Amino acid sequence: GAKSAVDLTSMDSYTNALRGYTILVPSSWTVDETASDDNGRVYTETVSGTKLAVSWVENREDLAWSKAVQQVEDGTDAMEGAAVGKNEYRASGTLTNGLKSGLRLLRKPDGTMVQAQVTYAADQAKSTDPLASAILDSLTLQ
Repeated sequence: GAKSAVDLTSMDSYTNALRGYTILVPSSWTVDETASDDNGRVYTETVSGTKLAVSWVENREDLAWSKAVQQVEDGTDAMEGAAVGKNEYRASGTLTNGLKSGLRLLRKPDGTMVQAQVTYAADQAKSTDPLASAILDSLTLQ
């Protein structure tokens, strides 16, 4: 089906210079300061409750990566995931709490990783799916 176009010009970019990544976030979303730190940020769209959590993970011996992938593959959530090349993994589906989720992992050359996840109400999926994809697609490593 045709996806409604997402206006990327109405987005702000969040760059974490310390951890070396950038992601686009809708400018109307607010930062949850209590859930944010040097490694990343959590943003919320207050009306719908849609959330973006993006953070750098040390990923020592690739354990965090393996665990994140395993949670999708073996988890109770109805998530479908697939590797995109050696250093990227994407998943999407419905969580046990009824929220929809989109997930993207990127492995950096030093072995650390950046994880971005958008979660939103399943009944908002039609309008939010394209936005969630655009946000996750915008994640780039510095």
